[in-house]
Amino acid sequence: MKMKVRTINTDEYEGLAAFLATQVETDPAELWLSRFGMWWENNPAMAEGIPRGWVIEDDEHEIAGFLGNIPVPFWVDGHLALARAASSWYVRPEVRGVLGLQLNIAYSRQKDADLFIRTTPNELVQAMLPRLGFERAAFPVGGREYLCVRDYGGAAALYGASPGTGGTKRALTSLARGPLTAVSPLLLRHRAGGGPEAAAGAWEVCTRCGREFTACWEEFRRPGTASVARDAQTLEWLYFSEPVAGKRTVVACRDKDGELAGYCAFDLLTPYGAGVQVLILRDAFLPDRATARTAVAAGKALAEEKDAATVAFWPASRRMEEVLKAEATTSRQTDYGYFYRWGRAGPAVLLPSTVDPDRGTL
Repeated sequence: MKMKVRTINTDEYEGLAAFLATQVETDPAELWLSRFGMWWENNPAMAEGIPRGWVIEDDEHEIAGFLGNIPVPFWVDGHLALARAASSWYVRPEVRGVLGLQLNIAYSRQKDADLFIRTTPNELVQAMLPRLGFERAAFPVGGREYLCVRDYGGAAALYGASPGTGGTKRALTSLARGPLTAVSPLLLRHRAGGGPEAAAGAWEVCTRCGREFTACWEEFRRPGTASVARDAQTLEWLYFSEPVAGKRTVVACRDKDGELAGYCAFDLLTPYGAGVQVLILRDAFLPDRATARTAVAAGKALAEEKDAATVAFWPASRRMEEVLKAEATTSRQTDYGYFYRWGRAGPAVLLPSTVDPDRGTL
């Protein structure tokens, strides 16, 4: 059977969604169509000439493989840039190998890309990316995920079902031998090392990102670094687009004068098929320890409100890591597959986030 690799056309969304629904049984075609709307049609960074992705097409004009391409506004060392995030690499078993590799090569050959990012690579792709010039970013800071547990039985079930749980699985399942509801949080907090710091500041749930979000970012952004652009328009797209609006809660952290001092976004998920909800810190712009403490307090309160068994935090800075060591119930080792390669921009110190439209919508 003859196969070819080509770019996807806008009139092929329904066929592409039907193909992807066969690859991920939990995600129906309607969900994929919603994602396409966020990735491409409603993306403020989308422009003519940017490929939406590439497909493998068989000689009967059926889709046999796909790799998506999402433009993402970035800020690189004082300048606006346009990254390309790859997403959703799926191929039928009979075309895996050279043709599947060609999808990744087509993505990595974009001449007008300032930065390439891959945030959901499977093990096969992770082994391939260094050969295409990609580097792995160290994320989260310190290589640990911090957990604030409110339902010890639910947390033990959740992390006992998760892959690569390491220390957390041992800690939580050892507690599971007894009545978890009777275990004092102080026991686990002692294992994390230290008690809570000063009281957190004020916070509120917000339903849009106004000009103050842009101003906050402009005040604290640093030269020599690269991150997702944090202007109000980009944040509105990342935080409130249709595919993510139902699971995402955005929190504004206020200082004593009521001014915006930082912000973060949490996703409510039910991972690993364990039937237990977890609240995950998806993105954070927390310039100091005070806003980090506020974010932790907000996460705990939201977990109680939404009946999540635990809140999972991935520190994006050393300051936040220090706060989490004092505030979290326990932690576990985490190896996050965030790969990047500089195009026309950079190099700069990359500040990763999991809110990009690949990891953030899947």
